[in-house]
Amino acid sequence: MADVKHTPGEWTPEFGETYNVRAPDGGRVATCTNLKGRNGLGGRRTSIEVAANARLISAAPDLLEALIAAEQALEHAGSH
Repeated sequence: MADVKHTPGEWTPEFGETYNVRAPDGGRVATCTNLKGRNGLGGRRTSIEVAANARLISAAPDLLEALIAAEQALEHAGSH
């Protein structure tokens, strides 16, 4: 697997006036909004949906770690 280059986790969702995902150093990794589509065209997302998106994004480093572990386990299982 190629070297992964991303902001190190653990990422944390932050709920306030905006829904941000923060890195351990406090830097913003992502901002989730309630606007659908480009420039808000196509309606608005509910606050529940936006919060769920922020939680999902904040889980990305853990999900990547789990996928790498699964890949390694499958490679090891195939070598026997």
